[in-house]
Amino acid sequence: MARLQDVLLNQFSAANSTLDFTIHDLSMEQLHHIAEGATIGSPASIYFHVSVVEDMVVSVYLKGGPILYDAGNWGEVIPTTQPHRGPSSMEWARTIRYDNMQGVRAYVAAVREQTKTYIESLTDEDFDRQIDFFTGPTAQVNVLTWLAWNTANHTGEIAAIRGLSGMKGLPY
Repeated sequence: MARLQDVLLNQFSAANSTLDFTIHDLSMEQLHHIAEGATIGSPASIYFHVSVVEDMVVSVYLKGGPILYDAGNWGEVIPTTQPHRGPSSMEWARTIRYDNMQGVRAYVAAVREQTKTYIESLTDEDFDRQIDFFTGPTAQVNVLTWLAWNTANHTGEIAAIRGLSGMKGLPY
C-alpha cells in the first residue's frame, strides 16, 4: 500500500516538473508579456505566484512561521520580484520582473524543498490535523492536496498562454 507522504510527494513532483516545462524555453519578453486586455498575468507572474502561495501555505498555515521569502531574505536576491501579501491581482502581476532568473529559480527550489521536508516529517495522524485555512477548518491532507492542485491549475494557465502564441503548451 502506498504511503500518503509518497503519494503527495509524487503529486508535487509531477506538478512542479510540468510547471517548469512551461517556462523553460521562454524568452524574457515572452516570460513577461501580458496580452492587451488580458485578465490573466504573465507567465512570470503566474510562475512566481505558485511559489508565493506554496510558501505562504506551508510556512504560515501549516508551520505557523513567517514566509520563507522574508525569513530567507529573498527580497535581497530578487528585489524586483516581490510576493503579493494577499490575493494576487493584475496590478501586482504587472510589477513582476525577473531581473535575476537564477535567484527566482533558487527561491522556487527553496520553497519546494521546504514543502518536501515538511511532508516527509508528517505522521499518518498529522494528516488529519485541522488547519485554520482560508476556506475554513480543513484537514491538513486536504490543504496539501489543494496546494498540489493549485500548481497544476496555474500550469494550465501558462500552457494556454504558450498555445495561444503558437508554442507547445505541455510536454506531452
